[in-house]
Amino acid sequence: MTIDKSNDRMKAGPASETRDGASNSPGNDIRQGTRAQREKKPDLAISRDHCLDLYDFAQVGYLTMDRKLTIIESNRTAANMLAVPRSQIVGTRLSDFVLPAHRNTCERCLRETLNSGRQQNCELQLDRNDAETFVVRLQADPAVDIADETAACRSILVDVSDRVRIHEQLKQVCEQLEMASRAADLGVWNYDLVNQTSQWNEQLYRLLGLEPRDGSEDGQRFFEFIHPDDRSEYMVNPGTIRKRKDDDIKEEFRVIRADGKIRWLAARGRIYRDESGRPVRIRGINYDITDRKQSEETIRLAQIELASQLSASERVNEELSQYAYAVSHDLKAPLRAIRNYADFLHEDLAETLTGEQKRYLDGLKTAVDQGDRLINDLLRFSRIGSESPEAEPADVPAVVEEIQSGLDPGPDVEITVQPRWPKFTVDHALLRLILQNLITNAVKFNKSDPKRVEIDWQAAANDRIELLVRDNGIGIDPQYGSQIFRIFQRLHTDRDYEGTGIGLAIVQKAAQKLGGSVRMESEPEKGSIFFVQLPRDMPDRSETSA
Repeated sequence: MTIDKSNDRMKAGPASETRDGASNSPGNDIRQGTRAQREKKPDLAISRDHCLDLYDFAQVGYLTMDRKLTIIESNRTAANMLAVPRSQIVGTRLSDFVLPAHRNTCERCLRETLNSGRQQNCELQLDRNDAETFVVRLQADPAVDIADETAACRSILVDVSDRVRIHEQLKQVCEQLEMASRAADLGVWNYDLVNQTSQWNEQLYRLLGLEPRDGSEDGQRFFEFIHPDDRSEYMVNPGTIRKRKDDDIKEEFRVIRADGKIRWLAARGRIYRDESGRPVRIRGINYDITDRKQSEETIRLAQIELASQLSASERVNEELSQYAYAVSHDLKAPLRAIRNYADFLHEDLAETLTGEQKRYLDGLKTAVDQGDRLINDLLRFSRIGSESPEAEPADVPAVVEEIQSGLDPGPDVEITVQPRWPKFTVDHALLRLILQNLITNAVKFNKSDPKRVEIDWQAAANDRIELLVRDNGIGIDPQYGSQIFRIFQRLHTDRDYEGTGIGLAIVQKAAQKLGGSVRMESEPEKGSIFFVQLPRDMPDRSETSA
């Protein structure tokens, strides 16, 4: 379209509506003129109609304004953008359709186009009835007449609402990320491997003890802060990054800050490559882990100290066990002699002694028996710590049967054992020691008739099993639940129930030697249940010692 056509349209004046609803706009006048000339110049008329259709239905809005900035022509797309009928656009100003805050920008852009004769651009937000944000990019071009003077202003409106919305969303996301990085004190960086430059956020400067500044940093500058003892091949020479098979970066190292302080930093990032596989940039974050590292070091030193103390305690326990074994063993000889002399006196004088003399002799014999039991229990207790357990397949029913035959519990005692057991390994001697003491206690501390003892099992966590020894005896107050496993700890006198107070201590020590533990559930007069938890595969000696 030439300027002459535009002048024809300007002379035509504002558009009006016909009876049949068609617009008498300059565009329609031109169409009527072209149709009248089709017979004379059919090809030219058809081409002009095509051009007018392209103008009217283009994807961008077209507006023509005179020197007073009054709209004299509009295409259909521009009317849709302004959200008003085309008949109401001609004779108005474009600034009437934009938000008040953008009107000065609109007028200034159009006047600058008319005054300078050069193209001008700006972005405007339209003031539409709907609530949706509608932003257009205005491109204003001067329209020159025959005298080479600017007679009008032709403008193009391009819908950039989606771009503006996306830009606003990206801005919000960036602001949120910036807030998150500030709150978490994350240093964010982008390393351009091609140009050997890097971009840092404010937090990264502060992590290094620097004042934030704008602009790029030399690609090698960050590496200058890494502690000399922590510099690795990949962290000081970007050229070696090509050798990495893993593009994920996970590093921990010390830095010497600008103020001389040494801090621990963690780096998390990723290497990005071009189509040929060449690394082109690295993006990632840094954050301070000094407190965590100090805690880890404190724990490490505490573990070393604890291991040393455990080693010393183990040596002391070993010495005590050896001492207890030696003393108990040495006491057996004189105690055996005392027993023999007491038996001789009892055989020779039992018929002649009466009253207190007989009671003294009986008391001597009873005391010797108690001493003998105590020494035997001490020997068993000390041997648990000194002997190495030997793992072999467990056969609990056979062990219980062996214990029963040795105890001879009597007709008022019922001992039952679960016939089906899972496969697990255990030291046979220690298992017998555990069950023998638990069964003996279950019978001893029991006034029921009959006295029932049940041996069962159940699965436990971490691939372990629990042996259950349940009885209907006198029970134990839960407040003594941990006290009863101490050596020489008794809840009853010899007058009520005889014993040495070592049985449950033996059970606990034997269970620990097997890599397990023991616990109890009980109520007075309602019986007790002892749970001995053991691994299915008995650990070796070094593990049980630890």
